[in-house]
Amino acid sequence: MKLKLRYKILLLYISVSLCILTILGSLLSSALRNIIITTISDNYRKQLEHIDYGLTGFFKNIEYDLETIAQNEWGPGPSFASIGKNIVQFAEEFDFDAIKLLADKLEKQAK
Repeated sequence: MKLKLRYKILLLYISVSLCILTILGSLLSSALRNIIITTISDNYRKQLEHIDYGLTGFFKNIEYDLETIAQNEWGPGPSFASIGKNIVQFAEEFDFDAIKLLADKLEKQAK
């Protein structure tokens, strides 16, 4: 099979261009992948910074409010401290087993 010079040159041109495109495509795809991963990680980092800033401000405001309440002479006083004791006492005396039994009974009835 003899090819004319025109077809040989055309075949050589196509093969060289495909090789160049393959090499450039592989190099650019790996570089693009790294850029995309870096961009995504930067976006997540910025979002986490915003969340951290918001939560820090929220808890600082609560801390400031609690300090203000504690220092206020017209504040709740000693009865305010008893609220925490009442909550702990309620949690100790509450019958959680009865709630579990009731939940199991309702679950069995639902089946």
